This record gives sequence, structure tokens and C-alpha cells, in this order.
Amino acid sequence: MIRSPARASQSLLALGACVALLCGAGAASAQAPQVVATYPAAGADHVPINTVFVFVFDRPTGKSAAYSWAIDPLEPGGSLIQTAPNRWSPLGDTLYVTPLQPLLLGHQYGMKLNSLADTSGTVYSNPAYYEQIYFFSTAFPASVERVQARNVSIGLTPDVTMPVTIPVRERAGTSVGFTSVRVQFLNSELVADSSGTLAGLDLAVAPFYQYTVPLAITLPRSGVAALTAPVNLPGTIARNLPQGKFGVRLTF
Repeated sequence: MIRSPARASQSLLALGACVALLCGAGAASAQAPQVVATYPAAGADHVPINTVFVFVFDRPTGKSAAYSWAIDPLEPGGSLIQTAPNRWSPLGDTLYVTPLQPLLLGHQYGMKLNSLADTSGTVYSNPAYYEQIYFFSTAFPASVERVQARNVSIGLTPDVTMPVTIPVRERAGTSVGFTSVRVQFLNSELVADSSGTLAGLDLAVAPFYQYTVPLAITLPRSGVAALTAPVNLPGTIARNLPQGKFGVRLTF
């Protein structure tokens, strides 16, 4: 069968249109790498201030991504966080984002992935992809108070160590660790309260003898713990003191 030139041209045009539509459908069906997990998880609270944010993807990527990290993103004073260069897992399926400075206590943060390249180099960007914002909150400053506010009376024998225990509780919902205790002996039995600065306390009632020892005590958030200090007054110091009552101040 012999076709006229006009009909042959129409057949080529139809074929060309068909090929173009098939190619377009293939591009539209391509799927971007998906975020399957983050650390911290969306909605997390009490996040440590030295945290490293982690994106976990469902497949290897091209190890190229852009994101935004902001403090108090829903408030007028919110601002972007500066981060170190990206770190990737060997396969490119995990991205580690490290802030240049520790996060602030008691603030909300928001993290958003803006674009990501797959292993072929195709870049998937917003607003078509990665619309979710991952919010989390850092821990609040710990608030520690004594279970019994009054001072306690102890009897010391020179050169004999006595463990002195102070029960405390945490009220802000933030765990806190104690790494040392400073033991101070004072001429006055009226020991100043533990509020204020250490320098101010020393000026108010100066110690005649003091020392610091290491500790490893953790007070869980909203929990109770016993802070114990080894109190020892050397005989060489005690023999030069007049008889009477003295004060011992413990600073954890």
C-alpha cells in the first residue's frame, strides 16, 4: 500500500507525540528518596544540647542535601542555626548534621530538609518534596532543691572521715550529674544558704579549711537522689581550733 506524503507526515507526528508522552510519564513516576527516621524524632523533648541531628533515608543518595535548622522557628525572635559540613554514611543513606555551638536549654528547634540528590544526580526540592518540619525541644535548666531545707548537725572526730548525705530532688524535668563536691569548714555554725555565687558565699563566711573531691552521682529528671560527701577535718587543723561549734558547707 502506498501512502500519500500528507498521511505519512501525520503518522510521524502521531508517533512523535506518543514517544514524548511516554518519556514524560517515566519522569513523573520517578520517586525521591524518602526520610524514614530522624534523631531526634519529631516532637521529642528533653533533647541534649550537644545533639547531632540525623536524617535516615530509605535508600542510598548522592550525598548532596540542603536543609534549614532554626531555633524557636514559630516565634518572632527565631533564627537559623549554623552547622558544620555535612557528614554522610558510606552509602549516603544517613546524613549527620552537627551544630557549630551547643543548643540552648529550654528552646524549641525546627529542622527541615529542602533538597536532596539521588544516586543519579537528580535533585528533588521543595515545595514538591520534603515538606515536613521536624520540631523538638531541648531540656530545661535543671532545678535542684533539698528535700529537707534545714541544716543538719554532725559530730566530727579529727582524722576520721564521716559521710554526710543531703537528699535532693529535681523539679524542672532535666537530669543532672554531679562530678565533685567542695567541703568547706567555717568558723560560724550559721552556714549560708546554697543560693547565690560561690564567690559571694566565701566572702560572707570565709572557710578556714576546704578541699574538693570527685563524685559520680546522677540526679534523674523529676527524681530524688542522695548526695553524699566525705567530710574529714585533719587533726593538724583541729588542734589549733577553740572548742565549740563550727559550720561545714557542702557545694555539689
